[in-house]
Amino acid sequence: MRLKFKLFFIFYFLGVSLFAIEIMSAKHEIGYNTRIALKDVYMKTYVSKPPACVLFDSSKLKNLKNNYLAKHYILKSSPICKKDIYLYKSSKVFFDFGNIVIEKNGKIIYENDKLVRIREPNGKIDTIYKQGISE
Repeated sequence: MRLKFKLFFIFYFLGVSLFAIEIMSAKHEIGYNTRIALKDVYMKTYVSKPPACVLFDSSKLKNLKNNYLAKHYILKSSPICKKDIYLYKSSKVFFDFGNIVIEKNGKIIYENDKLVRIREPNGKIDTIYKQGISE
C-alpha cells in the first residue's frame, strides 16, 4: 500500500513537470502605460495555460528596438498575455514656423491658417497659434 502511494506521487510529479508550460510573469507590479523590460519579467512554470490567455512570445521582448507598454496595471507574479501589452508607436508632431521648430507628443486633430490643435497622450488638447502664442 505504501509503495503504491509513493509510486503514485512520483509519477504524478513527473507527469506534472513533463506537461508544464513556461509563461512569462511579472516580477513586480507594472503600472499602466509603463515600459516592460526584460528585468521586469521572469519565466514561471504553470501546469496548465490560464484561460483566455494567448501567450506572449518572450523572444519579441528581447529585441530592444521594440518598446512594449502595459495596457493596464499588472499584478506581481501574474502571467503576461498578448492582451496585456502593446507595441509603442511614437506619436511626435513637428511644426516648422520659419525660425522656430516645435516638437510635441500627440496627434494633430485640427489645423488652419491661424492655429494647430494637438491631442496629447494624456488626453489634454493643446492649441498652438501660428503667431507663436500658446493657449
